[in-house]
Amino acid sequence: MSASALLQTLIREHDNDAHAAAASLRQLAATAAELDAEQLASLSWLINHVLGETLGDWPAAWGLQRQLPSAAPSAKQLRNQAVAAGEAGADQEARELGRCLAVALAVPPPAAELAIALAALQHLAPSLASGAAYQRLRVLLPMTAATEAGAADAMLAAALSNVLSGLLERDLSVLAADEADALREGAALARQLWARVGGWLQQERACYLQALVANGLREWEAARIWAWQGLDLIATHGEEAVDQAFLLLELVKACGRLEQHEAAEQAWAQARRLAAAFEDAELKAWFEQRAAALAPA
Repeated sequence: MSASALLQTLIREHDNDAHAAAASLRQLAATAAELDAEQLASLSWLINHVLGETLGDWPAAWGLQRQLPSAAPSAKQLRNQAVAAGEAGADQEARELGRCLAVALAVPPPAAELAIALAALQHLAPSLASGAAYQRLRVLLPMTAATEAGAADAMLAAALSNVLSGLLERDLSVLAADEADALREGAALARQLWARVGGWLQQERACYLQALVANGLREWEAARIWAWQGLDLIATHGEEAVDQAFLLLELVKACGRLEQHEAAEQAWAQARRLAAAFEDAELKAWFEQRAAALAPA
């Protein structure tokens, strides 16, 4: 199997068996010279996700990162390597990679350091206690808000969105007030970043994130508004059936809690029609899981 084909297989199947994926990553790192810059960025992310995040072996992750071609690394590869170096305790190498990232993006060093810190939190948050994860997020939010527009915006927006999405999978009923504030502030900040750097699709998904946060915090009217804003973006710009179906589920939840039953029923029926056409089995299963929580209401 070629390096490119093995990478695509790993992207699809790495969550099935982390130890098997780690073995394949070691094999792939040895032949990484066959991959292009975009593929190397994906490989460097997978190394951190599987070895660092899932297996907790950051020294091994850094060891593989060091094997990747370094002649002309992409900004994403540099960021991922800096994360691995920092978490493995290779501080000098992490600082140098951070400087290289700042040069590659043509941004001030603090912006590059922030991109690395948010990317690290994305990998670390799943293994942190809720309080510790929110504490790290609260430290990074004001720094992110103060960052001037630049080439790091897309990295910041993507990492922040992923951190928040992970936190939303936890029990939100036990959140402290400052943790709820961090979710609210983070979702708003992610949307602002995507407005600076993203197209309508990224902005629509930022509205979805805000709807998720608002529903999670039982702020039903805000959730209804954000769901409609996302749906309006899709209606204005083009078809996006998958995103539309999931936005409709958030609209169902918000309208149901607001006792707007006709609107909820219409959204429910439309979401089910869209999901019936999904061809991907895993996507359909994920939709059914999300929908099942709404069925009693």
